[in-house]
Amino acid sequence: MSVKSLADPAASLKVVANGRDGYVQVNDSLPPVEPEYDDSLIHKVGLDLFISIRTHICTTNLYSIAHFGRYLLQISPPSPN
Repeated sequence: MSVKSLADPAASLKVVANGRDGYVQVNDSLPPVEPEYDDSLIHKVGLDLFISIRTHICTTNLYSIAHFGRYLLQISPPSPN
């Protein structure tokens, strides 16, 4: 699992979630969150896989959301070819 630098919050991060490659980008429509994981968020989106990349990532069957500091990031799976 490789993660690029977060020096630029808008940079895409290549990750592997639930066995699939994906890319992480900041989703400005989502509110900033504390670094501490929010359990209520798990129940809201559903939880299939729980992994850690310097923080927690909650993976659903459609997308993942990750806490990196104050940023809430959405991980989009690769487009099917």
